Amino acid sequence: MHQEEPGPEPGKSGLPQNLPDTANSTVSTSTAASGEADPHRRVLEDNRYHTEEERLKAYAHLLDSAIRLPGGFRIGLDGIVGLVPGIGDLLGAGLSGYFIYAASRLDIPKSVITRMILNTAIETVVGTVPVLGDAFDFVFKANDRNARLLHAALEARDQGQSRTL
Repeated sequence: MHQEEPGPEPGKSGLPQNLPDTANSTVSTSTAASGEADPHRRVLEDNRYHTEEERLKAYAHLLDSAIRLPGGFRIGLDGIVGLVPGIGDLLGAGLSGYFIYAASRLDIPKSVITRMILNTAIETVVGTVPVLGDAFDFVFKANDRNARLLHAALEARDQGQSRTL
């Protein structure tokens, strides 16, 4: 016949009875004692911000500097689209608006977003002036300026600075 192995007495598992019940508790992504963010989550966010910054930098380059002209001067899609009377400058503003929208999703300060909007507004308003506005559009390069603002804001945040740019 089968013989039972000796084990703990009924009702006694041999484990300490004062442990908290964690079966139904939720685990937060931050440590409760110190309030610090989970380091893995921080790394993932940093990678996402870096990837998005690189993507936006390439987008700004396409809009403002992608085409090299003789003499080393560079122009982009925004300046070329701006040559179309009437709708060109509005289309350029829309393309720049996407950059600002995407940058705002990276949790940068509102003051930086405001400066980006101002850069785009200046380029759009001055760009509506025939001939001189088109020349200004090629030189001002609001999207490249906005990419530099974004980079500075993300770098300041990474270094723990809370100063307004």
